[in-house]
Amino acid sequence: MKRLRAILLIVLCACISLNAGARSVKVALILPFDVASGNPNTNYLDFYAGALLAVENQRNAGVDIRLTVIDLPDLMEDDAEFTDDLFRNDVMIGPVSAAEMQLFQRICRIFRIAFVSPLDPAAEEYAGDNPYFFQIPTSPERQAANLVARLKAEGDGPVTLFSNPVSPQEIQLEERYEKALTAAGIAYRKISYEVLRGRLITEELRAQMAPGGESLPQRVLIASEDEAFASDVVRNMSLLAISGIPVTLYAPNRLRHFETIDVANLYKLGLRISTPYYVDYTQEATRDFVLKYRALYGTEPSQYAFQGYDVLTYFIATLNDLGDAFFDFVEYYPMDLLQNSIRFVRSEEEGGYVNVHTRDIEYRPDNTVKVVSGAAL
Repeated sequence: MKRLRAILLIVLCACISLNAGARSVKVALILPFDVASGNPNTNYLDFYAGALLAVENQRNAGVDIRLTVIDLPDLMEDDAEFTDDLFRNDVMIGPVSAAEMQLFQRICRIFRIAFVSPLDPAAEEYAGDNPYFFQIPTSPERQAANLVARLKAEGDGPVTLFSNPVSPQEIQLEERYEKALTAAGIAYRKISYEVLRGRLITEELRAQMAPGGESLPQRVLIASEDEAFASDVVRNMSLLAISGIPVTLYAPNRLRHFETIDVANLYKLGLRISTPYYVDYTQEATRDFVLKYRALYGTEPSQYAFQGYDVLTYFIATLNDLGDAFFDFVEYYPMDLLQNSIRFVRSEEEGGYVNVHTRDIEYRPDNTVKVVSGAAL
């Protein structure tokens, strides 16, 4: 990590010009590195490290790039950093949080600069009235809608929604999935129970989901991020599957990280998830990135490093290919990257762009996890 910091800080806050020649793709990267504190933010240094590899790859592909890197705290302390050069960029990536991005909204509109939110889902609020705004992380509502669209596309059969409305967050999650099911025209039953009853309720669930003893394929959607409840539903569904009732499981992304869930049950139930980020290490491009990152920085790439690589790769490539027609045709320029799948659509008629792609992943009986699609269904 010390080696990584040393390499990055040498060029931090500098202006990097590569392949100087004809038209350049001009990129401003503004992140809260907080270098002056003596304890810089390692997550954003990782993002920057991945971004530099994206710049290098695009340079090798023949793209002329001018990259300006700015430490946000320095910019806030010195208004002189707000120079004409800053506003001659084609794209401004960052800051990170929705609150930090507010300062740049009006500026990017005046100068018609593509303004990118790379990490914070809450920043999507700016897409409503800023036609130059780009939101990378897919919203929770879009993730739910894409998962339900996947459920609908995969066949007929009874659908059961399991929920645990014991907190405002859980109620909101339940409402999100119910809204998506209703919008998709999917009929469903809803089941909720106390976790303490979990080990006594298996037969009751069997009676509700398979009345008469039939063995119709069941599609089960867990609308909960409460670990105890979600783990118990998975256990009960696994018991039903063992008894001969086919069950396919759909759930929020967080479920696959719960330590109390036996991962063997996720494979058995064919878990389906729609998530904003997922790295498929079986892909050659991913392996190539990891090897280059290790060789250059002496450490493993984090999720932030993958994000920096993906965001810079997408905007450098699209701006280079589309040129002055970027805003007219970016909606027709989808791209599958290392941990993101991106397709932008306008949020409103006069608004900005939001990413509607998710990574749709599937746990398979052979104990592998496969990216099935990057597209919004």
